[in-house]
Amino acid sequence: MMCLSCYSYYPDTLASCPVCGTPAGKTERPSLNNAVAQMEQPNVYEPPKYKKRELLKLTELRSIRRDLKAIAVLLYIQIAFNLFLCFFMKDYDILIDIGILLVLALLVRYKQSRVAAFLICCYTVVNFYLAFRITGKPNGWLLIVTAFYAMSATFRFQRIWKYYKATGKVEYNPPTKYRKK
Repeated sequence: MMCLSCYSYYPDTLASCPVCGTPAGKTERPSLNNAVAQMEQPNVYEPPKYKKRELLKLTELRSIRRDLKAIAVLLYIQIAFNLFLCFFMKDYDILIDIGILLVLALLVRYKQSRVAAFLICCYTVVNFYLAFRITGKPNGWLLIVTAFYAMSATFRFQRIWKYYKATGKVEYNPPTKYRKK
């Protein structure tokens, strides 16, 4: 027999529906709202919700994680070299530059900050220009390369993060135009 309330089947020997409890002889049709309310919802897979740091730890984004680590190492090496020059030349004004560069390098590495990458880029271009004007030699070119590398990696990660927030999908090369879910 079929229950007219919840549309489930049960044996004719039962006096009422085992699912919803409606008496067996009831002939009135239920409202659509009751039927929909009593239907089981299908199990829908929902992908996990990641925070920014958790998203970066996924294996799909291993290359961006590696790039950010390489950028930080290059900046730390350049900071150590400047620190050595600071004490070797006894020019302690360079400590301010070292502190600024260290803070920006940490922000790029641990917060994936596009602003910090852009500031490193501006800082290095200005220092390169000033050093070239004073000495006539191109000093600090490695820092410029590192800064543009940092901008590339942080902007790429932010594009992936925005795409993930809009669609819930993790893609290494997300499309530039997409629809939000």
